[in-house]
Amino acid sequence: MRDAVGPTRGATGRVIATPIYQKNSDGGSEERTHFVPVMVFGRTAEIFLKHVHKGDMVHLVGRLDSNEYTTSSGEKRLLLSFIVEQLHLLPNERAKPQAKPQPKAPAEKPPEDNPRRKPDLNEYDEPNKIPF
Repeated sequence: MRDAVGPTRGATGRVIATPIYQKNSDGGSEERTHFVPVMVFGRTAEIFLKHVHKGDMVHLVGRLDSNEYTTSSGEKRLLLSFIVEQLHLLPNERAKPQAKPQPKAPAEKPPEDNPRRKPDLNEYDEPNKIPF
């Protein structure tokens, strides 16, 4: 994405991608992506440049603008662009706070490695080995 700064202070030209869903010949749904040039001016352009990144979802309100021009080979062309009048930032995956990994609780040592372990007891809760 490139910024095209125009003669008006704070104007920026960006291209946004919009998905279009249509049925294909098999009757299934097919997604096509259309790229639409947008023009954003003033304070809205500053917010757009600072907070909108590739893949972010935004809600844009505005109008279509058309420019007709002739190429060097004499062909007439029509260029459509969207002039943004309002910008609404939508929740994005990038904006979600990352969950901090929970620290692992220290594992208890197995009984044979525990220095404070109880001596082996018999069925009467008496030590199996008598020291005398």
